Amino acid sequence: MTWWKNEEIKPEFYMYDVEHPKFSEKLLEFLSFWEQFTGGIHNNTEIADVTKFTYLRSLLEGEGLRTIDGYVITLSS
Repeated sequence: MTWWKNEEIKPEFYMYDVEHPKFSEKLLEFLSFWEQFTGGIHNNTEIADVTKFTYLRSLLEGEGLRTIDGYVITLSS
């Protein structure tokens, strides 16, 4: 199954047993947050980009979430 950009749609991926930290505005915690996110989600080729963005959005709070709040999540984004 493919989409507009001939990007293969990956199967649904659920991370029930993995707990990632949330990130809000504490810049001193960002590096740790980003390392865990990239290692567990972003670099995982089995997860579709739209699913990665959904996970990222679910892990943000406060200003971090407000920054991307208007971004529309689509397969072509």
